[in-house]
Amino acid sequence: MTRRPPTTEIRTVLRTILSAGVLAVLLLACSGTAAGATWVVDDGDADFASIQAAVDAAAAGDTIEVRSGTYVENVVVDKSLNLRGENSDTVIIDANGKTGVRWMQHTDNVSISEFTIRNASMGIDVYSHTRGSVIRNNIITNSWIGIDCWQIDNTITVVGNTITNNERGIILSATPALIYLNNFIKNSVNVETSPSSTNIWNSTGKIVYIYNDNTYTNYLGNYWDDYTGTDSDGDGIGDTSTRSRAAAARIDIR
Repeated sequence: MTRRPPTTEIRTVLRTILSAGVLAVLLLACSGTAAGATWVVDDGDADFASIQAAVDAAAAGDTIEVRSGTYVENVVVDKSLNLRGENSDTVIIDANGKTGVRWMQHTDNVSISEFTIRNASMGIDVYSHTRGSVIRNNIITNSWIGIDCWQIDNTITVVGNTITNNERGIILSATPALIYLNNFIKNSVNVETSPSSTNIWNSTGKIVYIYNDNTYTNYLGNYWDDYTGTDSDGDGIGDTSTRSRAAAARIDIR
């Protein structure tokens, strides 16, 4: 089946955060799959030396913890797993021009967090009829497409990521998505979405945060580096409810 390119218009985006510093202070518990075994990946003394070897050996519901290092890999996930890096600044998947991490068709309940994924054709590719996917607290950079989601059966959660210096930040094709607290910075096009994608661009619950030394509680969206709207009440959230983008300041999430 051929993928159709989505349109570039986004009609309903609410709650633009006027801050580029969200991720440094974001306190989000990583959601994962059901409890199972935990496998460690490292280039030293560990269960596996490569992420793909750990994925291949793991059972559905297992967690794969990846220690700091650069892994030149193209990871294919075909079962429910929690992929968790030690720290997104120090755990790097270098895709060498290919896809960084791909969920295979009908692969449910995959979570990926705390990685830098770089030099990819697609940083993360969530492909066709998956459920329960979570992409959280990653840095995706220097790629053609940061995140590509195509024909997902139920809502994919994309939260707390920095998506930067890509040709396309995120592409959503026939995909329902919950997308908030992400930083979209220096992408040629931040977002493309198809008319059949039903997306929520802010948190579903109110979050306590600090902006300009004042504490607020509100629904929070994403940071867009090219936002040109207003913030008339000075709470650090843009007023414009179109495809919201942003300027610069700092919000601390509690």
